[in-house]
Amino acid sequence: DDGACTPECDAASCGDGKVQAGVEVCDDGVNDGSYGSCAADCSARAAHCGDGTIDPDHEECDSGTDPACLGSCQLATSCLRIHESDPSLISGPRQIYPFGPVQSFDVYCDMETDGGGYTFLKVDVDSDVNDLPYTSKKAEGLCAGFGMRLFVPRSPAHLASAFAVATTPNVAPQGGGDNATGQ
Repeated sequence: DDGACTPECDAASCGDGKVQAGVEVCDDGVNDGSYGSCAADCSARAAHCGDGTIDPDHEECDSGTDPACLGSCQLATSCLRIHESDPSLISGPRQIYPFGPVQSFDVYCDMETDGGGYTFLKVDVDSDVNDLPYTSKKAEGLCAGFGMRLFVPRSPAHLASAFAVATTPNVAPQGGGDNATGQ
């Protein structure tokens, strides 16, 4: 499909939806220069995710070298976003950037339970820097400070996953403590 003659024996031309080698860079058959399309003369791709320039109407970021930026040109603000960008990723520790590309913290991403994409923030409320008792109101405030909400299980499998994350040393806790197992 990249020669001077198409498989239908028509002369190749800009707008036929086939990229002619050495002549065209891009030909999607529309070639209207809109985001993700091709230039009208088939000489280049129009603005698109991965071109190194942030298009504020379509992208939050645009850099393959920035760990905060996903392949979808969205910031990695949650495990759900990470999962939607790459469903093949397995569960494990990850960094998320809910407040922008320069401020991150560690969470555990469950990429399997109930379809995947659950974000678990581990907090050690038993550390010396926390004043006990640690009420749910304090916990809600702490979660909000990370752009998250207090855990509410959505299914028995989700509850079991959360318990497993809380009781195993998989990601360091927030809150000043060092009790990674939640025990």
